Formats: sequence, structure tokens, C-alpha cells
Amino acid sequence: MCLIGACVALGIGAGGARNEVAGQSELGAIEGLVLDMQGLVPIAQALVVLNGGLYQTLTNAGGEYVLDSVPPGEYEISVRRIGYEEVVAERVTIEAAMRRRMDFALERAAISLEEIQIRAAGRTTPDATRSASVLRSEDLPDQGDILSALQGRIPGLRISGRHDDTRVRLRGGMAEPMFVINGVVARPPLRFYIGASEVECVEVRRGQQAAMEFRPSSQTDVYNGVILIWTKDSGRQMTGACSR
Repeated sequence: MCLIGACVALGIGAGGARNEVAGQSELGAIEGLVLDMQGLVPIAQALVVLNGGLYQTLTNAGGEYVLDSVPPGEYEISVRRIGYEEVVAERVTIEAAMRRRMDFALERAAISLEEIQIRAAGRTTPDATRSASVLRSEDLPDQGDILSALQGRIPGLRISGRHDDTRVRLRGGMAEPMFVINGVVARPPLRFYIGASEVECVEVRRGQQAAMEFRPSSQTDVYNGVILIWTKDSGRQMTGACSR
């Protein structure tokens, strides 16, 4: 057995499709598992996307997903989850009444978020949190990723680039903001996915001084602000404006 991602294509569905006639329907479907390449354990809440968002779904607690009612055609399938490298399967063909199985194995990110620890978080100033923009879980949508949710909800925030190289800008500066996820710094370009429904709170602080409070001492890059994201399952106490 070979899953997509583990042997380029460690996926069952890369070479072999399984046809199952579902009545006279002209639509097909894609189903399968998303597993951690280390130990082959299921990954829940992984995002499975067809053609950049035309069809998408999240895996369940058992790592299973189903994309129903897919018209015949050729598709690109991507699978994303925070802390893992994205896997993409190109030129996946779906025929009428086909039910195709595609299993994916995701590799943990080469540089995990936990390896880049905050070294100066204790210097947060009261002015920084007072002027921050804050969104809590009730302000966020139930679907989609958190970056897309921020655009349109945070004034002056713009997103560009592909999902595997996302760029974020805050009005008033050319540099990108730094991201801090559950208390850990993530440097751009961003190659992670966090579902908006997974987020407990987001705090956006603007300006280079805000980022300086979180920048590791060994890091010399300039950032225009900082975006702090706290997920519901972080198990860590929130800080800053989100803690109020």
C-alpha cells in the first residue's frame, strides 16, 4: 500500500481508482483517509480541497473524509493541517458515477512551530493591547481558514499569494506581520492551515514595536505588527487582549 505524500503519490489513490456505479448518477465522489506519516495515525480536522476551494471538507476524528457530488473532470487535490507539510495530488481524474479512493500521509513540518520559542513576550506594553483589534470565536465563521476570515474583519488587512505561500499585509507598512500561534512564533511565508472554527481568539497589533516584543533575540527580520492566534485546543492560557 502506498499513501499520497509518503511515496510521492504514499497514496492508495495515486495509481489506482476504484469505480463503483452509484445508480445512474453522472456525479462522482472522492473519499479516503488522512494519516500522520509517522506511525500512520489518523489526522482529524485536516482540510481536503479540490481545485483551490471549489470543493472542500474536513476530516473527522478517524481521519476520514468524503467529497460527494463531484462533476466528472480532472482535479488537483490538496490536503493541509497546521504543523504538517501540505500534500498535493495533481491531475486526479473523476468519471461519471466513479467513487475514487485517495488516501494521504502528511509529513510533519520540517521546522515545527514549537522550535521557534518566544523569548521576549514578557515585555508587552499596555498601549499595545489597548489599540489591538480582537476577534473571538463568536465573531468568526464556522467554515474556511482563519486568514481568509481575518480579511474583511480586520480593517486594512490584505492577503495575497497561493495557499502554500500566503502573504499578509497590514495597512501602514510594507513588511509582513509576525504570527504567534498558541504562544509560539511562526515566521512568514505562511505554510500552515488553521480552520476558523478551531480558533478561540485572534489579536492583531500593528507596527514594528509590537513585533519587537515577540521577536527572538537571534532574529533580525523586520515585521509590521503581530497577529496572535489562540486555538480552542491549545491547552495554554491566553495572553494580551485575548485574556480579558
